[in-house]
Formats: sequence, structure tokens, C-alpha cells
Amino acid sequence: MEKEHDREIKIMIEIAEKFLFLGAELLKGPFTIKEGDYDRMMALFFFRRQLEHLKSLLALHKYECDQDMFFISRSMIEGCVYLVWSDLDSDVSKKWATYLTVIGHTAVKNASERGERLDPQYVKEIEERVKLYGKTFVKKNKREDLKIDFKSDPFGFYWHVDDDGRELKFREICEKAELLNLVHPYEYMSSWSHWGMKGFSQIMARDDNPDMGFDYNNPLHMRYAFTSALLSFFRSALIFERRFELGRREEILALNKEYQRKSEEVD
Repeated sequence: MEKEHDREIKIMIEIAEKFLFLGAELLKGPFTIKEGDYDRMMALFFFRRQLEHLKSLLALHKYECDQDMFFISRSMIEGCVYLVWSDLDSDVSKKWATYLTVIGHTAVKNASERGERLDPQYVKEIEERVKLYGKTFVKKNKREDLKIDFKSDPFGFYWHVDDDGRELKFREICEKAELLNLVHPYEYMSSWSHWGMKGFSQIMARDDNPDMGFDYNNPLHMRYAFTSALLSFFRSALIFERRFELGRREEILALNKEYQRKSEEVD
């Protein structure tokens, strides 16, 4: 007799494959993004990556690398949270996109220190962009004395900052995105990413498992990874569809309803 968790996993795989097909349909394009339309730009980049992640998740499960599904699902949660946050705060997508200014500034600074020859026009463009957007990524108490040069690097390492230039922690961003329910699965799956004992304790066998005392195919972990990934993909798809006005919202909702119905039948 088929176990309940096996039926759950089969359903999630079925829905994931259907989401893959629908996602590929949504991404057929072509897409028009006007200069400065950071909302569309962010939605397109993020949804493309979510689609690739979902493919990777299914591949990892196929080859029984179920614990490593945590890497992918964790990333999908992160992307979903950022995208939903950008739906609730109009400045988020602009911060995400204009952080490219900081990346450019750092690249020019490092190249200069190595003695490389740089295109003067490119350097000038970076200088202009730093003047426009750079202060956002500098802590407030350092903004007044900010010098636009390539001898120092006053910028922070992250684009997700508050109005004072302070890095926002993931829990804070989840709160802003009204997705605090994703904090626990994100933190749980993060343990496997950092090589600490907490992560290894998740796969230590509690029975007579012959595989060196480890159980890499824990049904609970598979469920964690799939449910988080499907939710992240679903929310991201809705935002992508709306921002590009694709007229396919009902298809996305119908597929999610199918997932909920089939999951309830197992319960």
C-alpha cells in the first residue's frame, strides 16, 4: 500500500511539472521593458530564475539528492519574498536594479588598483550613476561626506537596505512582505547550507539505517522543499503575470487550486 507521504510527493511533483509547463508558456515573450521600469525588470529576472530553480528541484529529486533540494527551495523562498516585498513597496525594485551602480563602482575601483586601462566613457557613466543612486547604499551618517571617486568603497554589500542605508535582515524583509510564515522553513533549510552540526543533525538516522547513520531521503525534508518551492513559484508567477498584463491569471490560480484540492484529498 502506498504511504501517505509518497502520495503527497507524487502530487507535488505533478503540480511542479505543470507549473514548469505554464511558466515556460508565460515566458515566451517578447517582453518590452522601458528604461526605468524596474518593476517589470525585477519580475522578469526573478521569474526566469524561479523557473530554472523549479527544474533543478525536480532534477535533484529524480537523482535522489533530496537533502540538496534545500539549497534550491531556500533560494526560491528568498526570491519570492523579495518580489512580494517589491509589490508592497515601490522603492524596492529600484533599489534592486540601481545597486548595479555599486557593482560598477567597485569594478572600476578594483580595475584601477590593478593598473588596468579603462574606457573613460564607461568611467564617466559610473560616476554619474553614483551621483544619482549611490547615497542610497551608504549609511546615513556617512552620506554628507561622501566623495565620488574610485579610491574608496563606502558602499554596503547588500541592496536590501532601509532609508538609513542599514542592511535589512531576512526576517525583517519577510515581515515587510507579510510572509513571516516562510521564516521557519527558510531558517530550517539554511542550516544545511552552512555545514554546521545543526544541518547534519537533520539527516542523522534515528533507526538502523545502514547508510553510515545518515538518512538523505527524509520524507519531511522533501515535503518542506516542495511545498516552499511551489508556494514561491506560485506567488512569483502571479506578480510576473500581472506586471506584464499577460491575461493568464486564472490559469495560475486554477493550478494552485488543483494542488490544494489534491493535497486535501491525501489528508
